[in-house]
Amino acid sequence: MNLKLSRYNVWADVGERSGVFNGMTGALTVMAREERHAVEEFVAGHGSGESIAARLEELVRKRVIINENHDELAELRQRYDATRWRSDALAYTVVTSLGCNFDCPYCFESKHPSLLKPEVADALVGVLRDSLPNINRLAVTWMGGEPLLGSDQLFDLSERLISICDANDKEYSASIITNGWYLTAEMARALDARRVRSAQVTIDGPPDIDDVNRPHRGGGPTFTRIVENIAQAADHIEVQVRINVDTNNAHRAEELLVLLADAGLAGRVRVGLGKITDAVSNAAAPLASYTKSCLTGPEFGSFELAFNAIAEAYGFGFPGAPQPVGTPCTAVRAGELVVGSDGEMWKCWDDIGDPTQAIGTISDYRTTNSQLQKWLEYHPADDPHCSTCIAMPVCMGGCAHHDFHTDDRDARCGSFRHNHVDRVTGLLRRSAGLDAGPLPDLARFDPLPGRLISATPVTLSLRPVRV
Repeated sequence: MNLKLSRYNVWADVGERSGVFNGMTGALTVMAREERHAVEEFVAGHGSGESIAARLEELVRKRVIINENHDELAELRQRYDATRWRSDALAYTVVTSLGCNFDCPYCFESKHPSLLKPEVADALVGVLRDSLPNINRLAVTWMGGEPLLGSDQLFDLSERLISICDANDKEYSASIITNGWYLTAEMARALDARRVRSAQVTIDGPPDIDDVNRPHRGGGPTFTRIVENIAQAADHIEVQVRINVDTNNAHRAEELLVLLADAGLAGRVRVGLGKITDAVSNAAAPLASYTKSCLTGPEFGSFELAFNAIAEAYGFGFPGAPQPVGTPCTAVRAGELVVGSDGEMWKCWDDIGDPTQAIGTISDYRTTNSQLQKWLEYHPADDPHCSTCIAMPVCMGGCAHHDFHTDDRDARCGSFRHNHVDRVTGLLRRSAGLDAGPLPDLARFDPLPGRLISATPVTLSLRPVRV
């Protein structure tokens, strides 16, 4: 049998060690550098491989080495299609309130005050009942606007959906995306009682940054209350803090980590970056007039590596290796719906609030318009950039919405496309127990030569200690 190395291998060398990450399996294999050379020689047809037989077996199992005739892109296409048309699960994103008490200038939604209507909740229950013969689980994401403005509606519908799932032996899970203003300890307990096990809350920097990026609609600061709420809520549900970054606030990210650590949140919450993009589809959304100062894809990929090192040093954990996916999001999966408070159906979160992008209404969910077709016909394997990209197995095309509305691949693509070698090198150093080296200074971090994010160094009261 003729063999070859997977096209989705990422190799790295550190000293006398080599590591290879395979995107098809998400597995990292560490070996001596001389073993790597022996493996490459064997695959090239030189030598019996007898001395490295166990290693070769491992690499075949982890898909680093494959049959010469195997078409990995065709396999990814099949994986994508199988996930897209999966019929044994149902997923809702439910907008309990399209109104919001925040006025974030980069928001992609055009919001108006509206709470989930009773007839919309009834229709969602009806879709679940219709789907019961075919599914084994229901996953719900509660979203807005600000979903906790509609907490009564959220509680009522949760209880109805849970009751049906339990009575029919179906798995139920839920999460929420909230600005955190109402996420008190009492609210977190109430959510946990309705099986909302995780919450994503965005904080964009220290108070002078966050209070501008994420202002209260009625005026006044937001940062202190949000951090206090997270500190209480984290005792009851899992909380992830998302930090949306562009060139205006990236250099202040370490200050935020200091404040979160000082609030006792290290080891209790997860932190991660979001990339602000300028890809606009809804002219009525605040993002359409946002002052655009976005990081490029390579800049964000480089910044992410530095941020992850700092976050780990402060005790917020390490993200590990990226894992393969079948499809990237709700938008391209047939069995998942985004439902507005007035009953509108969309496929993509970025379309919430935009009536021109609705695919139908939940009251007549089997009747959809031509908007649905583009989502279910979209395939990243047809894209010449995606089909030749090392990140394809862990990205699967990234954001289809941005592909439809912009030619800017920076808005569409994930960071692994840009930082895969450095990321695998970091994983290799970590697995070998080697020091990652001096920590970067995010206050003066320059992701690309010639691009200075900040010229003003920041003095912190707390310095990270590697744990």
